[in-house]
Amino acid sequence: MVLAVIQTLRLQFFTGAKSPHIVYKDYFVSSIPEKPDELEVPEPMLILSVCAVHATLGDYITGEYIRPEGSVGAFTGDAARGPYLACKSLLDKIRAQPVKYHALMHGLYLRVIPASTGTHGNISDSDESDVDLDNMADDADGYTTNDAGAGGGSAFDEIDKADVSKKPDGKQEMAQSVDEE
Repeated sequence: MVLAVIQTLRLQFFTGAKSPHIVYKDYFVSSIPEKPDELEVPEPMLILSVCAVHATLGDYITGEYIRPEGSVGAFTGDAARGPYLACKSLLDKIRAQPVKYHALMHGLYLRVIPASTGTHGNISDSDESDVDLDNMADDADGYTTNDAGAGGGSAFDEIDKADVSKKPDGKQEMAQSVDEE
């Protein structure tokens, strides 16, 4: 899922002369005042990308494409609420450790900026599966290599493991819609 999120960020926000990365460049800032040149992916962009990837993967929950309810698709506010809250909660935990939060968000920025900037990062997926804040990389270099840093896990692997499709009543949203058909 991490690679899909990176690709989604790149295609939706960092590709083209009129991309948000160019048009809204003032929104790409550092959360660490001492490192103003180490720009970060804005959190709302990241969360939207995670939700979009989650919804797309949900369309294939059975291994085959399942057309979402509705004529245009089911990527709605209601459908995205669980993944949104899970991702926001995870980022809030990481933000409690500002250096690690900056390392993650700046590392993602380095991985998604266009190659023409000369700093295009490696987009290969990480093998790590847990958010281990104690061992999470303290600088962006840990997020631009295959190994996600010296012992550091990729924060977004936690989203892969999180059961974000549960409704408040405890039922699986995707599984329920499959069973009803």
